[in-house]
Amino acid sequence: MYFQDVIYGKIQVNELEQKLLGTRIMRSLSGKMDIGNINLVYPGARHTRLEHSLGTLYVANRICDTLLKKDYKIGEEVEIIRLSALLHDVGHGPFSHGSEIILQEKTGLTHEEMGKRIVMDEKSEINEVLRDSGLSKNLISEIANNILGVNKRRPLIGEIIHWMVDADKLDYLPRDSLSTGFLPHLVQSSRIIDSMRILDEHIVFEKSVIPYLDSMVFAEAIYYKNIHHHPTVRKADQTLSRAIKIAVEKGVTTIFEIQKMTDEQIISFLKKAGGTITRLTSKIHNKPLDTILTMKWEELDKDIVKQLLKVAKDKQEKENIEESIAEHINSDPNLTILDIPELPRIQEANTPIMLNDEKKSLRDISSITRAISENQPTQWTLHIYSEKAPKESLESFRKFFLSQI
Repeated sequence: MYFQDVIYGKIQVNELEQKLLGTRIMRSLSGKMDIGNINLVYPGARHTRLEHSLGTLYVANRICDTLLKKDYKIGEEVEIIRLSALLHDVGHGPFSHGSEIILQEKTGLTHEEMGKRIVMDEKSEINEVLRDSGLSKNLISEIANNILGVNKRRPLIGEIIHWMVDADKLDYLPRDSLSTGFLPHLVQSSRIIDSMRILDEHIVFEKSVIPYLDSMVFAEAIYYKNIHHHPTVRKADQTLSRAIKIAVEKGVTTIFEIQKMTDEQIISFLKKAGGTITRLTSKIHNKPLDTILTMKWEELDKDIVKQLLKVAKDKQEKENIEESIAEHINSDPNLTILDIPELPRIQEANTPIMLNDEKKSLRDISSITRAISENQPTQWTLHIYSEKAPKESLESFRKFFLSQI
C-alpha cells in the first residue's frame, strides 16, 4: 500500500504499518493540524500530523538507505526505525503544540513522553498491534524510547528519530515552509541526509554539508516568529490552552480525554461546555483577546528576563500575577493571560561535523551558524492578553507589570 505525498510522491507502507495507521489514535492524527492554529495566518497551511508522520517515516527510510549504501550495518534496524518514525507523534493532542502547553502542565509529560507512554501501555491499541505482529516486549520498549531519542543499544537509532538534525525536523521544516509559502526550499533535506555518516554508533556529518546546515539554521531562526511562534498563532494557542485548563480543573473532562481528541472535536466540546470556557473558545478564531502589552528582549534588563523565565515555570506565581493584572484593569482573571515563552535556541548549532578526522560542532566551524544561534534569544517576546485594555498609558501599565515580578 502507498500514500501519495505532496513532497515525496509515493510513500510505501508495509502490512504492520498499515495496521498501525488503522488504529484510532493514528487515525486521529489526520484531524490534528501540524502547526495548530497556523491557518489563522496562512490559510493554505492545513497539513496534518498524519501527513507529517508519514513524511517522517519516508525521511527515516531515506536515511537508512543512505547509510546502507555507505556499507554501514543497519539493515536489521530498518523496521524498528520506520516504526519509531511513524509513531513519533502519537502523543500529540489537538492543535498540536497549542494543547501541549496545558498537557505538559497537567501531566508533567512532553508529547514525546506521552507518545512513549502510549506505545508502552499494554491496554493501548498500538501496543496490541505491535505485540500481535510478533515484536517482543524489549523491541516495543525500544520503539517507545526512540521517540525520546534514546537508544542504549545503538544510539544512532534514537538520533535518527529525535535529535539535533533528525527525520522529524528534516520533514517538518520543508513541509511547513511549503504549505505556508514562506521562503520554501531553504532546507535541502536530501543534501543533508546524503552527508550522514556513523562514527562510534553516533550520527555525524561530512564537512561538505556545512552550507546546507547553515541554511537549515537560518530557516529555524526565520521561521520562529513567521511560522512556529507567529504572534497570532501564539495568542490563539494560549487561549485554547486556557480554555482546556479551566475545563480540566472544573472536572468537565480529563487531560487524557483531551489528548485523544481531534481539532474539530476539542473546539466542539469546549463550545458546548458553557460559561468562561465557551467565551474563551469563541476568541480562538473570532474576536481574539487584545494584546495589551508586548515586551521584547532588547527592552529588558537580562536579570528581569531571567526572573520572568522563573515565573513561567512557577504555576502559582504566574497565576498570582495574572490575577493582579486582571484586578488592575478590571478584567476576568480567566481571560487574562501572561504568555512567557522559553528562550528560543537552535539545537542544530551543535551538530557534529567531521573535519580532518576530528569531530567538531557546527557552531565552532561556521561563523554563519554561530552568529545566528547567538542572536536567536533576541527573538524572545513576552505578551499579555486580555479582554480589556488598561485605561492608563502603556508606559504606566508596563511599570505596574514589572512591579509584580
